[in-house]
Amino acid sequence: MKLRLFAVIGALGLLAVVVLNDLAGGDWGRFGGGLGNFNVFFSESLWPPDWSVLEARSYPPCEAQLEFTCSVG
Repeated sequence: MKLRLFAVIGALGLLAVVVLNDLAGGDWGRFGGGLGNFNVFFSESLWPPDWSVLEARSYPPCEAQLEFTCSVG
């Protein structure tokens, strides 16, 4: 049972490395500076949050033949 569990975990780990290698295109240097890139992403893209996306907006009346296809109303 333990051997089978280790085999499954090992196979999943190998699959994760293969997928990550494919996503990087074989260039593992693209992952360098990951924490710095995360800090730039957080400070420039996520902070301060854009609260305007939560404000109420008026939408034009729905003119669809089937009213349940309207997203607002």
